[in-house]
Amino acid sequence: MSSIDYKEPTKEVGEHINLEVVSSSDDFVSGQKTDVHRGLKSRHVQLIALGGAIGTGLFVGSGGALAVAGPAGILIAYLLISFFVWTIMNQLGEMVTYIPEAGKSTMYALCERYSGSKSLAFAAGMNLYYAQALIAPAEITAAAFVIQYWSDLNVAIWITILYFSTVILNFLAVKFFGEVEFWIASIKIFCIVGLIIVGIVIFFGGAPDSNGVLGFHFWKHPGAFVEHLTGGSAGRFCGILTGIIKSAFAFILAPELVTCCAAESVNPRVNLPKATDRFIYRLLFFYIFGVIVIGVIVASNDGRLMNAIANGSSGAAASPFVIGIQNAGIKVLNHIVNACILTSAYSCGNSFVFAGSRTLHSMAIAGQVPKIFGYTNKYVHQLKFSHGYPIFPPFLVLSHGF
Repeated sequence: MSSIDYKEPTKEVGEHINLEVVSSSDDFVSGQKTDVHRGLKSRHVQLIALGGAIGTGLFVGSGGALAVAGPAGILIAYLLISFFVWTIMNQLGEMVTYIPEAGKSTMYALCERYSGSKSLAFAAGMNLYYAQALIAPAEITAAAFVIQYWSDLNVAIWITILYFSTVILNFLAVKFFGEVEFWIASIKIFCIVGLIIVGIVIFFGGAPDSNGVLGFHFWKHPGAFVEHLTGGSAGRFCGILTGIIKSAFAFILAPELVTCCAAESVNPRVNLPKATDRFIYRLLFFYIFGVIVIGVIVASNDGRLMNAIANGSSGAAASPFVIGIQNAGIKVLNHIVNACILTSAYSCGNSFVFAGSRTLHSMAIAGQVPKIFGYTNKYVHQLKFSHGYPIFPPFLVLSHGF
């Protein structure tokens, strides 16, 4: 296995430490590099923690959960899932901060270290990889369908454009990935804050088509809960359970995305704890406040929402945010929200290509998958715009979409 050399810390323990990993992997295969580059700055990691991996699950998929659970049911579902994800994030953050090295900070490496079972670690690593590899093309495809909100061109054209742009981005230095995620996460934050403000305006009857204060009208008519599969309390309970299942996609693999940045983050023992501590704000403002807004502006039996679900729509037409804005008679804003959904879906797909390739890279340098997936660009010092990225894993991750 590769040896790891550390630069001597320049300050006392507990202070700001510059932990830069330089991997010497000549014993892996002669002449071939397997090391990655620490190019993610503090602001990159913080914004990835706040907005990374948020895609169509929240902006579009929440409509399906609202239809089966009701506004109170979906709020309960998001509260429960947020609690469990928050505990997972704290546990992963602590383990990854302890050893923020290349090949040591993925779920595979953590499972092997703390369980002592290589077979269990291999199963967990491959399970995580396949989840990431399947979500990536799904989000890219969803982004292409979102574009159809404005265009009648064949969706294959947009899928091709988004696919190749994702490939190019994952073959640049990791700092470019960090920059893209930083700005798109900023867009997500501004979008959610704007939607919360819009929800407050609609709540108090300030929308063009409002007839007085709307308040929690949809919590009374058609009701706070939806009876699913059967009637009475059992039906409402089934609605909440189904809402949890449908809502889980909005949270899927979010903590893993943050922790897989450890090996390529500058000062990981400083930046990872900060990102972990601030993850709670993402859960509160993005998810909890977001579903409260959905429950205020859209009824669980809204005609547009039910038609979109019945037709299997996966674009902006099925987004409860867009539907609520249209019902309120607010012009243009639905196009702005749709643009935010587009960038979110593309960002989510790009993030899981990054995460899936790092999972495969970690298993390759441990000898659990073919060594070819551990190779990284050897021109680390010559090419400043493209260095230290895994060469073959991004292709394999995106190939699952075909």
